[in-house]
Formats: sequence, structure tokens, C-alpha cells
Amino acid sequence: EWIHYIVHTKVKPTRIESSTNPVVATLSKYYSSMRDNHIRHHRIDDGNWFAFSVPAMDDAFYTNPRVEEMSRRVSQRPRVEK
Repeated sequence: EWIHYIVHTKVKPTRIESSTNPVVATLSKYYSSMRDNHIRHHRIDDGNWFAFSVPAMDDAFYTNPRVEEMSRRVSQRPRVEK
């Protein structure tokens, strides 16, 4: 749950993919993927990108569309006044 909190803050760890430690590089890449996936869920379309801690699950459930395609679809939706 703390990772979910961090994703919603302005904390954005730098990628350390060039680290000589393969574990650090892998975890950094994984966190970046997880954060990007979750932010897409909130900012582009809340009907996709549900998987938080395991982004690959979105592939299994077909909820991982191309970002460009979803951005275009969302921009074409009629706006609803609240």
C-alpha cells in the first residue's frame, strides 16, 4: 500500500537502469513501469490499466491498450458537465 501512496505523490525516483547492480536496475525499471501504468489509469482512462503491482496482468485481461489509441478515443468522447 505504501507504493500506491508514493505513486500518488510527487516523488519520482530516478531510473537507475545503468546501475552495476542488476537487482537495483531491475527494481527501478519495474517501479517506473508500475507508476506509469497506474498514472495512465487515472489520467487517460479509468476503464483500463487496472493492474497496479503486476502491470503484466493487464496484458492477460486485455486492459492494456496502446496509449496513443486510448488518448485519441478519450479526446473524442463528449464532455459531461459536473
